[in-house]
Amino acid sequence: MGEPFVSIIITAYNYGRFLGTAIESALRQRYARLEVLVLDNASTDDTSSVIARYAHDPRLRAVRNERNIGLTPNHNKGLEIARGELIGFLSADDALAPDFVAHAVRFYHEHPDVDVLYGGAYFMDEAARVLQPRAWPGQPEASYAGGRNELAELLAEGAYMCQPTMLVPRAIWERFGPFDAELVSADWELASRWAYHGVRFGFDPEPFAYLRLHAEQNSGLAKHNASGREMRDYVTIFDRYLDAASPERYAGHEVAIRRVIDQRDAYFRTTFGAPAAAEFDGATERFRQRIDAIAAANRDRSRDRLAFVVVAGESVGALQVTLESLAAQPDRAWRAVVVQDAGPSSAPLCSTVDPARIRHVRLPDRRTLATALRTAVTIEEADLYVVLRAGARVGPGHAGAVRAAFIDPMTRGALCTARVIVDEADVAGATTGLDVTTAPPVAIESMAFARTAFEACGFRDVPLPEWDFLIRLTLDGPLAAFTGDVAAVVRPGMRNAGLADADAVDAVASTYRTFPVTDLGRLAARAAFSAALRAAHAHDLRTVEGVRACYATLAEARSLTSRRP
Repeated sequence: MGEPFVSIIITAYNYGRFLGTAIESALRQRYARLEVLVLDNASTDDTSSVIARYAHDPRLRAVRNERNIGLTPNHNKGLEIARGELIGFLSADDALAPDFVAHAVRFYHEHPDVDVLYGGAYFMDEAARVLQPRAWPGQPEASYAGGRNELAELLAEGAYMCQPTMLVPRAIWERFGPFDAELVSADWELASRWAYHGVRFGFDPEPFAYLRLHAEQNSGLAKHNASGREMRDYVTIFDRYLDAASPERYAGHEVAIRRVIDQRDAYFRTTFGAPAAAEFDGATERFRQRIDAIAAANRDRSRDRLAFVVVAGESVGALQVTLESLAAQPDRAWRAVVVQDAGPSSAPLCSTVDPARIRHVRLPDRRTLATALRTAVTIEEADLYVVLRAGARVGPGHAGAVRAAFIDPMTRGALCTARVIVDEADVAGATTGLDVTTAPPVAIESMAFARTAFEACGFRDVPLPEWDFLIRLTLDGPLAAFTGDVAAVVRPGMRNAGLADADAVDAVASTYRTFPVTDLGRLAARAAFSAALRAAHAHDLRTVEGVRACYATLAEARSLTSRRP
């Protein structure tokens, strides 16, 4: 299609001191086919005079309600009179970035499978000074276009989609209706409604809007929470969209959804007292029973969706080796997401090797390994995951071996024997059948895990995040062992080098303190591994020979220390 006509709806009530900034940000869009609707909800301040300052602009239309009809009904009134093919909403105390509309239109052209786009935003203060980018649980740090279980994420994380950054096609509004005027959390309900009915979302971290933080706003939020309306909205949304009759829609996310049910109950009970919380006891128990039934139904479901998370380094050649080893597998039922945070884009390489199954995401700047892993798992929906650093090589039977390791529905994590390659010299890296609470696998490529494990444990921003993850995972039960076919590549000075990293000795000591054991056999094994790690780091890790010697020492130490006596 050509350039669609766009409507920006600004809803206003007694925000005259902010309204001019909002109107100007909408009128200054670098996009021609635009109208700006200002809906004055019977303001008693100078809102009318502020609107009058812009009356000369033919793109502006203003409507004043004779009485205040409420925030959400005012939004819906805007939907009724908007003429645009794409329709967005802006609060009178917020503002839009100049390229918001043009950027969104371009995204829709480039991603025709996306139904609704949302974007990043900045927070600003009352004086319109930018404070920081908006960070919200559930909102990833990299862009995506579909491929995510948005319904489960919305139930587990809440309203992470920023309403002023959403320019929504008229067809979506017409098909699924307006905001629910009975709810204050109408934006959360609307996004959940869309996701429940299969709407495909896309996200761009580019800041599309500026969200103003001010005292009046915070006061209103506090009143909303204290009144119980926030909890009532949550109950309404979960009753509508947590559907035990379709358990597959929440597969792998049961732990996260159960967690939010418990957290909301605990927060309201702690903040407002048991008598106030008693109103919601029935709903809380209903939701717990519902998610438990969903989890029970999904235990017998086969976990066939496999995703490889590829952490790109700065060598495109190394990444090519990894991607081509994936593409050469006879097992074709997998997907891969390449996460890159530095260097020239490797997106063209991903498209060249296998555009149907390999997608590329770019983090805005250098990030930790844990952030890269979280981002990939969050935006790539799968049952099982394997992590590969650029340069790793996957053999033809690895995908099948991973699936076989998870035939038991109770298995959440598994380890295989990974070879470590240092300048084409293989180093033994045995990990099969090991007690991870004693000694870590020598390479992250040894690890495979289920989404349920990620939802339960996640990746923390600590040194050796994969080892921290595995130890927390083993607190609930042992890991499975499987015979895979994967080789990792570690070179001097390599980012995310794992146990060859300069901070590995301190990281291991810190992790042992974080997860103490009392078993004498384990304590002895931990001490022996720590000593071996110090010996491994005595080699010069700036050289190929030193890194090779380091891993040889670690592999030998694991065979002696990693099994429970």
